[in-house]
Amino acid sequence: MNGITIRFEIDNEKATEIARVVYEQFENREGIFANYSMPEYVYPRNLVPGSKEHALYFYLHNLDRLHDRCRKIMEKGKRCLRALSRKVYPLKKFCNSVIILLKPLLDV
Repeated sequence: MNGITIRFEIDNEKATEIARVVYEQFENREGIFANYSMPEYVYPRNLVPGSKEHALYFYLHNLDRLHDRCRKIMEKGKRCLRALSRKVYPLKKFCNSVIILLKPLLDV
C-alpha cells in the first residue's frame, strides 16, 4: 500500500440513536419504509389468496430459501472438514464449528 492511514471514531450514543430511529421507522412503516414490503410477500396480480396457486407460490418460495440454506450448510461443512483434515482446530474450535454448522438446522 501507499502508507495511507485512515482513522475514525465511533460515537456509540449517536449510532444507537440512529439505529433506534431507523428501527422505529421500519416497525411503523414510516420514512423510507412507508411503502416497503418484503419481495416474497408481493404476489403476482392474478393470484387469488387462499387458492391452490397461492399455496404453490408460497411453497416454491420457501423451497428456494431452503435450497439456499442447504447450500450454505454444505459449504460450512466442507470448510470444517478441510480444517479437520489439516488438524488445525483444537477440540474446542471443532465443537464451535459443529455448533455453527448445525445452528441453521436448529433454527428451522
